Amino acid sequence: MAPITTSPAVPVRAGVPRGELQRFLEDYLDELPLIDRAHHHLDQSIPLSAAILDRALRSTPAGGRVLMVGGTSLLGGALLRHGYDLDIWRFSQSFITDDLASHVTREVTVASLQADAPEDAYDLIVVPMVLEGLPCNAADFLRRLRSGLTPAGSILIATQNQSRGPVRLAALAGRPILTQRNLGITLAWPAMTTVREYHREELAAAARDAKMYLRHCEYVTANRVLFGLQPLTLDTYLAKKAAQLTRALMPSLRDTLVAEIAPRREAAQLAGADQLEASVVVSVTGSADALRETLRALEAQDYPRDRWEVLVLHDGRDTHVEGVIADCQANGSIAVRGLSLVNAEGPRARNAAMASARGEFVAHIDDLCSPPVEWLKSAMIRLDDDTGALTGPVYPLPGSEPRYLEAPGLRSDRWDGKAVGELLYPIGNAVYRRSAALGAGGFSEQFETGGDGPSAGWDTELAWRLQRMGWQARFRPELITHRRFPGPPRFILGYQLDRAGQLPDLYAKVPELRRGLVGGLFASRGTLTFDVMLVGGVLASSRRRRRWLLLGIPWLMTSRVQFWPPRRWRDSARLLAKMGALHLVWLAGFLKGSAQTRRPIL
Repeated sequence: MAPITTSPAVPVRAGVPRGELQRFLEDYLDELPLIDRAHHHLDQSIPLSAAILDRALRSTPAGGRVLMVGGTSLLGGALLRHGYDLDIWRFSQSFITDDLASHVTREVTVASLQADAPEDAYDLIVVPMVLEGLPCNAADFLRRLRSGLTPAGSILIATQNQSRGPVRLAALAGRPILTQRNLGITLAWPAMTTVREYHREELAAAARDAKMYLRHCEYVTANRVLFGLQPLTLDTYLAKKAAQLTRALMPSLRDTLVAEIAPRREAAQLAGADQLEASVVVSVTGSADALRETLRALEAQDYPRDRWEVLVLHDGRDTHVEGVIADCQANGSIAVRGLSLVNAEGPRARNAAMASARGEFVAHIDDLCSPPVEWLKSAMIRLDDDTGALTGPVYPLPGSEPRYLEAPGLRSDRWDGKAVGELLYPIGNAVYRRSAALGAGGFSEQFETGGDGPSAGWDTELAWRLQRMGWQARFRPELITHRRFPGPPRFILGYQLDRAGQLPDLYAKVPELRRGLVGGLFASRGTLTFDVMLVGGVLASSRRRRRWLLLGIPWLMTSRVQFWPPRRWRDSARLLAKMGALHLVWLAGFLKGSAQTRRPIL
């Protein structure tokens, strides 16, 4: 039968809107013979095929080698039309068009996929709507596919979403949650029986177990909502449209997950007899005397001297610092090297230090830290093959600036029973696997401002990025260190405004930190109660009713004001005025940063 053609299907470039991809697939489908188009309702697979094709174009350039496990002729033909070198693992008895038959390299079954592994190296392996039909462990399946990837390759998985709308509705109604045998579109023929459905976090866990990471994951609607000639009653039509609107507003309710999974990349390991277990990087932020005290604390470490080194970061301008390094080298109790950089603190300096370090693990502190004698030993015994980053509590030393005078969310020391370092991974108490950190690109230089140092949270993002890449980033309460937290260079409101303005950008770059927000919006309970007090003041002034001022009581109770004895009233009033001014400046900074990053923080 002669094909029915409209306009030829013109390949698209990576990153085009999903609608253009769907139009390409529709044009390509029109080029196929009618019997091929009708078989297995290929037109209904267009939304999912478009989502898979979108990720393929973004991850693998044209000309790359692609293996498709199962799938449809529509998806396979679309990959060929975009210039990919395609191999197909075909399910027995599955339908495939004549032009794709020559690309079949293996006949597979559900049983054989529990042991099959690619023999060649591919830039991309596409597995559409197959994983849910396999009784084997997902991590084992990914591990076998990983053996057939090039070093920069990835696996593209499409599978049923365990949190889709019908499942949630059944759970809310108290009905048994029955496994949906197919989605109206399976991309396999005969239709595979569902034996396991996956939640996004389960896919991420399976990737971690396979030494891989979830590079991208999105919720998609796999099939078109309505058939073109489908007769429907009014109530059924409205129900389908309502479900369509719900999925548009809440993507997590959609029926399918499309996930790109890639191997964890590590930098090349150092070779040679001089390889050490650990390097401790100390940046000089204060005086030579402060560095001397920190080095004394490191000299007292209860850890074999021949298994670690100290690398001191400094700007080379203070000869006294170089003298301290020379004295320590002459003493010979620990191995010390100096590294002189223009800016001795920040992402670039720390990355340079890790590149120069000889240790498999790199511990980061600065000259304001005083680690206890068991600090390094405590860190090294808590590292395993899956740990990419490790941190622990930071306790303030005497003379530190009071924590409540710093914008909330930026200090990593323990306060009011909260271990904020569990979220922040502070540079004053952090250990990184050198190969993993460098393989991930190191500390992000997007935080470099070129002004008075890097922006807030620059030392935090790397640990969370490693977790997204499949490494474990752990907080261990036993890994304790102490640090002196100085006040700002000068107590000016401009400094506080800048710091507060950087916080929304940090939350935008590291979404995981939002767990520390109060109500998902407020930086702390203090800022929440202060904003409530402001609302009460506005209402009291506009409505001329003083009872609205009672909304300020929660803030007064948390502002460390001492109402008794009366002789403290003057000092308390000064502190209250200072805290009120700070909160106003922080609020201005939050609003400014929120407008710039479109991530509201109050």
